[in-house]
Amino acid sequence: AVPTTSPNASPTASPTASPTASPTTTPTASPTVSPTTNPTSSPTSSPTASPIAAPTASPTASPTASPISSPSGSPESPTSSPLTECQAFSTSFSDSMDGWTSGGDAQFIPLNSNTNDYNDAGQKGSIKLKDSNTYSSFIEKEFSGSEIAHMNYNNEVTLSFDYCAVSLEDGDTFFVQFAIDDGSYYTFGEYEAGKNFDQNDPNNKNIPVCDSVSETFFFPATASSFKVKIRGGQLSQWDKLYIKSASVDLCRYECTPQPLDICVAIDISGSVCSVGNDIQGCDSCNCRDSSNMYEVNGVDNEDLCCDNFVYERDFATNLVNQANALDDEQRFSIVSFATESSFRVPNGAAGLADAASATTYLNNNFVYSGGWTNTGDAIAQCHASLAQSSRLGKVMVLLTDGQPTRGDDRYSNGAKQEHRDFAATKADAAKNDGVTLIPVIVNTGHANPTFLRSLGSDPGMMVEVDQFSALDATLNSVLALMQCTAGQTQSPTIQKSPTKSPSFSPTISPTPLLTKSPVTTPAPTDWYCEELDTFDFANGASGWVAPANSGYAAYYSSSQKALLLSHTSSQTRPTWTSPSFQSTNGQAQIIYDYKTEDHESYANDRFSLEYSLDNGGTWLNLQTHWAGHDYQEDGESKTDESETFSVPTTNPFKIRFVAKFDHYSDLLWINRVVVKFCSANSASPTTSIPTLSPVVPATSTPTSECVKLDIADFSAASDLDGWSLGDDAAWSSEFGGSIQVKDYQSSSSYIEKQFSGNMDKHSEVSIFLDFCAPNMDTHDIFEMQFSVDSGPYYTFAEQEKGPDFERGCGIARQSFFLPSGASSLKIRILGGPLSQQDDLYIRGLSLHLCDAACIEKKVDVCIALDRSGSVCSPLNHVQGCDSCNPTSSCHTPGLTMDQCCNNWVKNVEFADGLIDMLADGRDDQFSIVSFAGASSKETSGRVSAAAAKAALGTVAYSGGWTITGQAIADCKNLLKDSENDPVIILVTDGTPTRGAPGVSDGSYQDHKDWAEEKATQAKAHDIQIIPVVVDTGHTNFNFLKTKVASDPGATITVSDFDHLPTILDDVVGLVQCTTNRDPVAHLTLAPSPAPSHSPEESDSNNFDLSNDGVCVNAFAEPAAGTDTFDDCSRYDWGPNWNDADTSHCDAYCYSQHCPGTGSCIRLRNGSEPGDWEAAMYSDWIYVDGYANVRICFDFTARSFETGDSFFIREQSFNGGYDCWHNFEEYVAGTDFATGSEVTSQLCAVSEVRPGMTYMRLAISTNGDYCNDELWVDNVSVSICH
Repeated sequence: AVPTTSPNASPTASPTASPTASPTTTPTASPTVSPTTNPTSSPTSSPTASPIAAPTASPTASPTASPISSPSGSPESPTSSPLTECQAFSTSFSDSMDGWTSGGDAQFIPLNSNTNDYNDAGQKGSIKLKDSNTYSSFIEKEFSGSEIAHMNYNNEVTLSFDYCAVSLEDGDTFFVQFAIDDGSYYTFGEYEAGKNFDQNDPNNKNIPVCDSVSETFFFPATASSFKVKIRGGQLSQWDKLYIKSASVDLCRYECTPQPLDICVAIDISGSVCSVGNDIQGCDSCNCRDSSNMYEVNGVDNEDLCCDNFVYERDFATNLVNQANALDDEQRFSIVSFATESSFRVPNGAAGLADAASATTYLNNNFVYSGGWTNTGDAIAQCHASLAQSSRLGKVMVLLTDGQPTRGDDRYSNGAKQEHRDFAATKADAAKNDGVTLIPVIVNTGHANPTFLRSLGSDPGMMVEVDQFSALDATLNSVLALMQCTAGQTQSPTIQKSPTKSPSFSPTISPTPLLTKSPVTTPAPTDWYCEELDTFDFANGASGWVAPANSGYAAYYSSSQKALLLSHTSSQTRPTWTSPSFQSTNGQAQIIYDYKTEDHESYANDRFSLEYSLDNGGTWLNLQTHWAGHDYQEDGESKTDESETFSVPTTNPFKIRFVAKFDHYSDLLWINRVVVKFCSANSASPTTSIPTLSPVVPATSTPTSECVKLDIADFSAASDLDGWSLGDDAAWSSEFGGSIQVKDYQSSSSYIEKQFSGNMDKHSEVSIFLDFCAPNMDTHDIFEMQFSVDSGPYYTFAEQEKGPDFERGCGIARQSFFLPSGASSLKIRILGGPLSQQDDLYIRGLSLHLCDAACIEKKVDVCIALDRSGSVCSPLNHVQGCDSCNPTSSCHTPGLTMDQCCNNWVKNVEFADGLIDMLADGRDDQFSIVSFAGASSKETSGRVSAAAAKAALGTVAYSGGWTITGQAIADCKNLLKDSENDPVIILVTDGTPTRGAPGVSDGSYQDHKDWAEEKATQAKAHDIQIIPVVVDTGHTNFNFLKTKVASDPGATITVSDFDHLPTILDDVVGLVQCTTNRDPVAHLTLAPSPAPSHSPEESDSNNFDLSNDGVCVNAFAEPAAGTDTFDDCSRYDWGPNWNDADTSHCDAYCYSQHCPGTGSCIRLRNGSEPGDWEAAMYSDWIYVDGYANVRICFDFTARSFETGDSFFIREQSFNGGYDCWHNFEEYVAGTDFATGSEVTSQLCAVSEVRPGMTYMRLAISTNGDYCNDELWVDNVSVSICH
């Protein structure tokens, strides 16, 4: 189909459009399997008993509507009636509601009620529906597979109820609706006073009119639940509807084979052969590049134009052949459509022909045209062909990849509502004439599947794929729909809502029947996706911005915890715009939840999702939602709406929501947005972590060799040590010279630098960042990110005001694990969700790359296996799969119910292989935990490899919710008191949906927070957590990587369960190379100024220096171990000591009054009492494993009066920095003599307290006037055991 915008973008390299975000594995060479145990070369003389028998094994990359396996067991012969095995659920509302629930002021009136209302008194034993000005009341009930024995078959559902209507005038209505698998409600019956029933109350005496009604709908196999609803429609406040009783009958639907007349309408518009997202008219095939050109024997064939058109032709040919191979002789018509539609078979006229005529035309005369998309005309021409049929079975297959852009001659071409209305009118006419309409949709990103689904005879009767190459995999689904719905004697009748189109999710397909022969489907491109960011808006707009002066048209709703859009009287449409996202070439996927209220279709109320590839300069429409067509006018909540777009450059991209409403009461809330980035054929695109090499051979000891990657000092604007600035980051003279990082409405500024080299070993990269944040508020953050081999940036640390730092200045030390194999590495420091008034000043930093080589070690490993519903659910149709039900969608034929599906078997096999490789003849210990809605310890404690494997073999699949946090807690308890290195390997494909006390089940932040809390507790016990993530599309990968994993680099992802065996070496490598690895050695911070806040005093610690034990120099230079400052300049004091630069007083290198020869450091106090003192401080010293730190120096004190003093201070670091503490104070008149000039020497010792990793020292004065001077020379610092 052709969009409304002019096609002007550059074509992408891929001839196919956007695939789904998380494709599954490459399909087998033959996507279909034999439908019976002993297949025949031709179909049997009679069909199998039910439409669910004998599915084909569709390729795992196949579309959402691909066939789902049927339950095991022998097929039965069909009965004479299509309806068998009925179950009835009847309710009389005399005493209770019997599981029905009510909403919108619906009122239950039992038989024994005491009421003063005249009408209510006459209608005891009923439920009263009464509308108000703002809503319709209703009753509804849900039915699931646990209640219904044959829900895994196609069914016909009949809703019958008795009612009495009071005071309904002509035009007043009420509705019956259904929803499948918690999808949107679809109206299948509407009752209008004066049309469907006679109110018969001429004197307006409120005499009730009572009647019984019955409506049916088709309920396809593979669904796990449905709801029915009786709802008031256009009633006044005085209208009352009393529901006396209700019955829901569910009857298994058997197929009755009969001759079919079939019209196939094939879309040959411009979008079919356009390249990627560059949609063009493609008239006469003028739109291709070499990537999608169709060639025959190496010669370009413009008649066939592109691969996508050939896929369409082949699908239609195979459909004709396989339909013709069924019982009875079928007849066919072929219609093609683009700007205009044309009868192709029979040639030039409405009618029907045999299969040979249809396939001959398709294979020899069918050519591509390009152009707009006239869907309505194509439906009308198919209807005209089928109108000449006297058969009951009349089928129209509508094959298209786009929405109507032409049809109503009164309007210009484009994706207009009028063209959709024209197509819907033609579809209704065909369906009303007994035609079964089956849309087959190739949703490459510019289709409107919600609208196209509404064209079908039933919302469960649309088949959807995400690329043209997958069309043949749907043949069985389409054939099953034809046989099980077209022309059946008791075929369901669906009444479409007059104003609202359904919006079902997920797509439902029936279980297929036999096909004549297998069809080979080419393998699609594998895409690997990872979250760039998730916005739940729980605490604010999270970096999203609305235009200035938006007022009530665009603001953050704290009550709804959402971004709100409404009507504006200005010419500027209300918008919410995201922060920038970094990416490389690939696909961006946007997933979002929204809620609407009080919209009108007549006013064309709508909102759009748009994206920009040039930082907001140009915006492109991605998806538009129309009131009354994509969502209900009176209000609706929708979750997991999803769209993708190509990102052809490495530039940042943005997204935004734009609204067009006509009244202030029209409201839209954006509740959640997930941004994913997908790249082709890469095992880990967005983390930018290279694929791990096989396990590094173990050595006897860790090498712990460290390379200093970088030392940066930003004190001078002329020399930033190779760091580049982005988005308005700038050098500042604040804090002795620094780089100012400041957020703006549109982007965050940053600094970054790239490092190159052969990083051929597993490594730990550590960064020490000296920063000041003078005006950041509590919970403001800044981020540290890395990128490998020019891949996207990945956040490995956030520093938050409050939890991570309190004072204005500090030191942040963070690290990440870098697997071997990279050739380049980028580091970026980025402002996070700051306001415009928040500033981050970076004064200096140092980076270290330390070898994390493997050592032979004993480990205790707990493997936590996810057995929740998503594991065995079909892709894009996540269900509970409780006890492997419904079997039609959860169970793999040939497996036991305990095994349930291939994915669970792969899970267990992976764990079994992991135990074998980790043990490898050693006596490592193992434990097993499995989890879904509850967590279970499958071993009694830590056991041998053999015992763990035996326990693993007894774990049965359960299905259910995902209680990730409890699984981690159970593993922690099993690893308690371990004498070896403890490790948790968490194998999961989902996000936590259960765990937080008092919170209902679902993908809520509370469950993620609870899981994070359990992970933090485990890591506090020195337990390494390594997530193994099967990212099939419903995983919160970023959460597992940043909040659960011990290190963001120690996380491994695969795209499906079949790939789990390929990462066994990588997981073992992480266990051996990261688990409790020895700390990096002797890292020091780059020279930078001291903190600006006042040091805090504490009691001195005095030690007997005669028992220090063995000491070594704390600094690598000078070799002699003593800083003499003989080569210092005024501001440069050598490699180990730095000027605190308090800006109040002097701290210089001079040669006067030194206690030794040459130069020394002069510190002197402020000019007034109470002024700050001058100070000098050291680089960071690695102290882990040592007992104390000793400092000795010579000093000369000039003009100190009695009581004046100087201090020796220390600051420690262990995951976060501590405040400065005094550990020695030297007081004039007590510790040294007063006088004009006193020279002496001293030594002091600071204890290394438990948990300390790094320490630095400072010498500072505390005189009372500027002429109080301390001269320091010959400083030595030692670390002692």
